Amino acid sequence: MGFSSALVLGVPLGRLVATHTDWRYIFAGIGPLTIPILISIIKGIPAIPGQAPIPFKQQFALFKELRITSALLTTLFWIMGYSVAFTYISPFLLKVVKLDPSEVSMGLFAFGLFSIAGARLGGFGTDKWGVPRTLLTGLLVHGTVLLLLTVLAKSLIVTLLVLMVWALSAWSTVAVQQYYLITLAPRYSDVMLSLNNSILQLGMALGAAIGGFTVDLFSEKHVGWMGAISLLLAFLAAGFSLWLSRQGRHDTEIRQGQSLQ
Repeated sequence: MGFSSALVLGVPLGRLVATHTDWRYIFAGIGPLTIPILISIIKGIPAIPGQAPIPFKQQFALFKELRITSALLTTLFWIMGYSVAFTYISPFLLKVVKLDPSEVSMGLFAFGLFSIAGARLGGFGTDKWGVPRTLLTGLLVHGTVLLLLTVLAKSLIVTLLVLMVWALSAWSTVAVQQYYLITLAPRYSDVMLSLNNSILQLGMALGAAIGGFTVDLFSEKHVGWMGAISLLLAFLAAGFSLWLSRQGRHDTEIRQGQSLQ
């Protein structure tokens, strides 16, 4: 929710600053703003005893389980596909859709609002419909929107609708994916979430790089379908992981039934 809320304010505000001044002023402003935040964290958050350290060898041993590896690959491919397109969304809206700068800021503001709604929807869906349906539906809608991004985004109103659906589906994945990873290794929930966050950062960097190569080789018009390919891989990885988890539960039930007999 914090990340999504930052999108609502930060991205349009950054776009506005870059339109009227130089984009470097954004970074010059962010630096001093982190100082009071840092002081607030130091003074406001109480000291909490840390957990016993887990050796790296033991942490990386989790990757031996295919269902865990494929689940983490879901995160990698999901955020890669998102990052391929979103990193270059401003030039896409300016050059391909032909929006003016104020309309781009409006579109990014709408995207941010629906990112918050998507994060909320993912948590609600996990409780209401379960992990498989919520996770796979979100990835499928996300990939479809990216695939049709260039075709659908032709006017301001339609572009706003596309951005809303994109944000809603993209960020519905966060909560359900974190919950699913915890269920895969309840004893190592902190390690699982830590690995997931590391892979999230890696995927964002890789996605931005792939988007850059796509823009250099082709144009901004092609970032959508490149992102959609990554979302297809995320969908397949999630489906494989969920299938392995279901098979594992089925085998456990059979063994329990045999032991009772």
